[in-house]
Amino acid sequence: MISDWLRRARGGGREGLQSQGEVWEIPVDAISPNPFQPRVNFEEEPLKELAESIREVGVIEPVLVRPVSQSDSQYELVVGERRLRASQIVGLAVIPALIRHVSDQQMAMLGLVENMQREDLHPLEEASAYQRLINDFGLTQGDLAQSLSVSQSGISNKLRLLRLDQSLQEKILAAKLSERHARSLLRLRELESQHRVLDRVIEEQLSVRETDDLVTMVLDDTPEQPRKGRERGQMRGVIRDFRIFLNGLRQAAESMRESGYEVELEETTAGEGYRVTIDVRPAQTASNNEQRPNRNVGKRR
Repeated sequence: MISDWLRRARGGGREGLQSQGEVWEIPVDAISPNPFQPRVNFEEEPLKELAESIREVGVIEPVLVRPVSQSDSQYELVVGERRLRASQIVGLAVIPALIRHVSDQQMAMLGLVENMQREDLHPLEEASAYQRLINDFGLTQGDLAQSLSVSQSGISNKLRLLRLDQSLQEKILAAKLSERHARSLLRLRELESQHRVLDRVIEEQLSVRETDDLVTMVLDDTPEQPRKGRERGQMRGVIRDFRIFLNGLRQAAESMRESGYEVELEETTAGEGYRVTIDVRPAQTASNNEQRPNRNVGKRR
């Protein structure tokens, strides 16, 4: 099982470190970044704080690296991107490291696990990492759920965010908007409308509820089929009459997602009315016997 391997690779505490073997001092400039790193943005201020800590007490937890093929002096980082970057800021010549021979799949999985255990990994970054594991290594959502000890429905809901155009994803990441902000944009079908709403959300720093209301207003004023005069006015009236009902459905769908269910809610105009399609799938949690990998590799002796 991938999850069993992850636990063995990371180890835990001093005992786990001893079982993993010797900690090596490796030149910082001999380590290249993890090519499967899921994190796009690294906050400058936390990195500076970590650098100051390293300046005072050194690197307490070794990074994890793998040898570059056919080389005994070059390595690729597997786990520990922030520690490596902070060490570069401080100007350290060497960094404590554990050396492991790992596959690309194991490397990608370990990089994702490390970042998931930090609260500030953005849902879009997490979704992109899931998609890469699926595409590159043929894993299913079920495989990921079992290996990472997360619900399959949670993975599916994250992957839905990738339906947004790349240009929208970049704006959302840069503005540090929430997953629920991104989900609101999925209700709009036109890229131009999505950009217009997103730009206003960022400029006015709208909350999730305010974003939902703004999306509703756009949907109210732009039915899929153009209408004229009285016909268009009647259509607007029908939609507005249902606004309270629709908002209740959206809030219920969001609550179910937060509880682990996979929920798809699609809103479209349909002839003289308004169609709401809801697809709900039961939560599929990973086995209770699967545990999250231990975050602590151990301390340098």
